[in-house]
Amino acid sequence: MDMGCCVDKWRNSSYLIQGLGKDAVSMQTSAVPLIDFKQKNFQKKSLESLVEGSKLCGYNCTRNVTRDFSYFRATPRNRSTLPDFWKQWPGIANDVHKPDFIPSEKVFSSVLRISSAGTVLFMHYDVMDNVLLQICGRKEVILFPPKEIDKLQQTYFGVPKKSNDLLCDPRCYDARRYPLAGEAKRWECHLNPGDLLFIPAFWLHSVKSLEFSVSVNIFWRRLPTDNYDKKDMFGNRDLVFARRADEGVSKAIRLLSRLPAYYRDFYARRFIRKLREVLIED
Repeated sequence: MDMGCCVDKWRNSSYLIQGLGKDAVSMQTSAVPLIDFKQKNFQKKSLESLVEGSKLCGYNCTRNVTRDFSYFRATPRNRSTLPDFWKQWPGIANDVHKPDFIPSEKVFSSVLRISSAGTVLFMHYDVMDNVLLQICGRKEVILFPPKEIDKLQQTYFGVPKKSNDLLCDPRCYDARRYPLAGEAKRWECHLNPGDLLFIPAFWLHSVKSLEFSVSVNIFWRRLPTDNYDKKDMFGNRDLVFARRADEGVSKAIRLLSRLPAYYRDFYARRFIRKLREVLIED
């Protein structure tokens, strides 16, 4: 697919810096490669410093020469609006062609992402389909289909310890905490400048920047609008009806917890079977 002149033009760091501007922006920084957003370690830095830093060992550097790892995910200054690459970055917007197969009336957001070499974005899923346009540098993407999520959650004596305790980095993890992760089906791909990757909703994925990297993500809705959280800015908040169901599950747990273990176990097994029979597709 023709991605536009961005792949050629953005190789020139001076051109890219001019298009990005020199204002300080908020970006995630870390002393270790994994960016998990649990640590609120944001710093105000200029994108110029991130781009210029990559030039110290060559623009497409494969090693990080700074003392920290940096990851920038563009957000609009007006947080009540959604990220729109083509509006936020007019200096370079025309360099990127939007893929024709994306239904324009269903587009949710488009996000510019810039990261230093070696940065790893924690594994997560998005509730919307999205396409990743790789423009500068190379990335490694590891993906798991939605049905593998049970194998990727922390286990404690065979029982999930926390419902949201998802494996952060499939490249490096404690097999004692995630004993089934090695059995999960996975896809791995390396993206080069000019490559495009379609990531369907709920496919779990972790992205590693093998070099200084610039990319654009475009998200779009597949379901009617009322299924999505109105406060969702990045397409990764759980669906409205799923969140309500989760609240119901929490209530059921509280109620059953009032019973002695012998009785609680009996009813829990009945309810789990009902959920599997009605809702889960093999």
